[in-house]
Amino acid sequence: MYEHDSVINIDTIFHYYKFIEKIKKQFPDGEWEDCLSSGQIKSKLWLIDKLLDLKIDIGVVFILGGWYGTLAKFMLESTLNLNRICSFDIDDSCHEIAETINRSFVMDGWKFKATTFDIFNMKIPFKYETLRRDGSSVSLEDYPDTIINTSCEHMNNSWYDIIPYSTLCILQSNDFIEIEDHINCVEDIEDMKTKYPMEELMYEGKVNLDGYTRYMLIGYK
Repeated sequence: MYEHDSVINIDTIFHYYKFIEKIKKQFPDGEWEDCLSSGQIKSKLWLIDKLLDLKIDIGVVFILGGWYGTLAKFMLESTLNLNRICSFDIDDSCHEIAETINRSFVMDGWKFKATTFDIFNMKIPFKYETLRRDGSSVSLEDYPDTIINTSCEHMNNSWYDIIPYSTLCILQSNDFIEIEDHINCVEDIEDMKTKYPMEELMYEGKVNLDGYTRYMLIGYK
C-alpha cells in the first residue's frame, strides 16, 4: 500500500473496505473486485500524495471516466485544497453507485456530483444535463480548474484536444496491454509525455504494481 501521513491512514483504509462491503449489497452487480484491488487503491493514494507534495489549489475538478467515485471519495476526505468534484462516465450504471459512495458530499451542496456523459462530446465551458436525486434533470454550466483522467489507457487521445491550454491535468496510464479494454497503453513515461504534451510539467513518475506499471503526469497543458 502507498502511504502518506496526510492522506489516509491504515485505519481509514480498513473502514473504507467495510463501508464498501455495505455498498456492494446495494449494487451486487458492480465490478467490485477490480474497484477494490490493491493496484486501484495504491494508484489513487499515489495521486493524492503527489498533489499534496505540490501544494496546489485544484479548485473545481472534473474527473473523466470517474467510474464509482472512489478516487473522489479519497480526495474529498484528504487535506487537498479543492472546491468540488464533478465526475463523468459514459457508463450509466456508475453515477448512482458513485453518489451512494459519496452521499455526504452530494448532500453538501453537490461538493461531489456524478453525471453520465460521453467525455468525447465535452466542450469547455461545459454545458450539460445532470440528475437530481428524484430523477429530474437540471442544466448546468461549468468550467474546470483541474482535469483528472486515471483511465487514459481506455480511450484514444482525442479527449485531450478538448482541454483548454493552461488547465491543470493529472493523468494516469499503464503498460498493461493484456487487458482487451486497454486500447491506448503507453510503453513508458516518455511515451506518455509524447501522447499528452504539457507546457509545464510538475511531476512525472511510475509505480510498479502486480504485473504492470502505472505512469502519472501532473502539469499544465
